[in-house]
Amino acid sequence: MDGLSFLIESEKKISVIGTYDVVVVGGGVSGVAAAIAAARDGASVCLLEREYSLGGLATLGLVWCYLPLCDGNGHQIMGSLAERFLKRSIQYGPGEIPVCWRTECVIGKRDTIRYELEFNPASFAISLDEEILQYDIQVLFGSLFCDVIKEDGNITAVIVETKSGRNAIKSSIVIDATGDADVCLHSGEETFSTKSNRLACWCGYINNGLYSRKEMQVPLFGSFPEGARPYDGVDVKDITEFMLDGRKLMIDYLLKESKDSYPIILPSIPQLRLSRHFVGNYELKANDQGIWFNDSVGLISDWLQSGIIYSLPFRSLRAVNTNNLLVAGRCISAESEVGDVIRSIPACVVSGEAVGTAAALSIKTKTMIPQLSIKSLQVQLERHGVINDKQFLSEKEVSYGR
Repeated sequence: MDGLSFLIESEKKISVIGTYDVVVVGGGVSGVAAAIAAARDGASVCLLEREYSLGGLATLGLVWCYLPLCDGNGHQIMGSLAERFLKRSIQYGPGEIPVCWRTECVIGKRDTIRYELEFNPASFAISLDEEILQYDIQVLFGSLFCDVIKEDGNITAVIVETKSGRNAIKSSIVIDATGDADVCLHSGEETFSTKSNRLACWCGYINNGLYSRKEMQVPLFGSFPEGARPYDGVDVKDITEFMLDGRKLMIDYLLKESKDSYPIILPSIPQLRLSRHFVGNYELKANDQGIWFNDSVGLISDWLQSGIIYSLPFRSLRAVNTNNLLVAGRCISAESEVGDVIRSIPACVVSGEAVGTAAALSIKTKTMIPQLSIKSLQVQLERHGVINDKQFLSEKEVSYGR
């Protein structure tokens, strides 16, 4: 096919199917957190999800590890919705919070056992449904984001494709929780794509009559093994090959495991670690560990290394050229080197809760996002139980703006 070929689509009217204070694009854990946080503070919210279940990689992607809410030295640094979601992930299924994090105990135990667990993805998906249903949030499944209508530096509507056809949804504020910075891309924001994904296919299977789970993947770190290659996170052909190669990796393993082994459940979305992120007013860097930003809206920990904490600057969550666009999840403005930190489930929830709260505050105070009072936002987040205390940071404070 000629790569330069193109067609011109005829102009046509599309139906407006709703008007909301906040539209959240993407129903992964960051999008769910953003929707709940905005609705909790009084905003009308529409949550758009292209699949038919909430949770994204945590549920549909079978990434059943709820990584630590603590710093590895005995201090909990993520609370509020990040902790609530952890507890809800095991409400209807197996999984156990470590005893030392369920009871008051000496710090000596907590600094050797991290506040994390494994959960059943299907159970977590049901719990997320229930979380959303506690609020007056309009969820639209099967809604594929396509484009935005933008006027004078503001998104006035998002365009989606559904079984009903092509539709528009109007909104005062839009939150990009797609994981791939799709809204940012179509809004004219600067984005960066990385072709660094390693093949993965976590699955559930039967082995000699017993259920088991397997995290099949190319090692996350180090050189690529012979025959392995990196995959693009936004190219449709490469993503297709990722899914097909992953399923082949799975079945080859099961054939070697036992003649009585067979798959039970497969990931229904690609288990991509990083794809495309937007480039904001500031890109969070790996060497920002321990630094307190004066516009911090939450703390996140490194699940691989104890004692590594980042404060999350609000400037990394708001668009540069679009006044009413916020970003949550793995596609926030952060360099790829810190991607393994910001893509974890609790970190995504922290960024989602921050932007959802900011959106509601913007609506309530009738203040555009760029002029929003950081102090007021921080106070509101702390009221909801978000941990955002610079006492946990070891390095100097970095100021920004007001």
